[in-house]
Amino acid sequence: GNGFLLGGVADINIVGCFSIQPGAFFYHRSNTFNYLINDEQKLSAFEGKQYSNVFQVPILLSFRLGVAEIAQLQLDFGPYFAWGFGGKVKYNEYEQTADGVVKNAFSADYLGDNGIVKRYDVGIKTGVGVLAMGKIYVGAHFSYGARNTLQSVLGTPTRGHSKVWQFTLGYNF
Repeated sequence: GNGFLLGGVADINIVGCFSIQPGAFFYHRSNTFNYLINDEQKLSAFEGKQYSNVFQVPILLSFRLGVAEIAQLQLDFGPYFAWGFGGKVKYNEYEQTADGVVKNAFSADYLGDNGIVKRYDVGIKTGVGVLAMGKIYVGAHFSYGARNTLQSVLGTPTRGHSKVWQFTLGYNF
């Protein structure tokens, strides 16, 4: 999938090389998918697109190595809380019948009680970044949800956890 991330972090130095970084981020993510299901009764192919918007609040402990004014490696780890909103899934089902291939179009909520994925999530976020000249930040973070947020896939109850890579280019004020 792909998307974008927008947000900010407060950097609160605790002592020496340790800081706490509470943050708030909005991110939009989307992806396309293709499934082929061949059961004993029929052959179906699915193609579609889904998107969601997420507000994430991480609280990270950051360990720093180096000199901030020159270059500094930052290792981050901590919990996050997330709330999703505004998601949709649109897909086509192609079903083989005696008369040929039949196309059925569907649209549904991606998030919430009637959606594929639960609205709320909590998990662990970890990452690494480099701060150059005390101002320019480049980093990569991975978030792994602790909750089973996946409710169903194509109407079948299932389990799954949120997993998101985030790549960041930032500027410290």
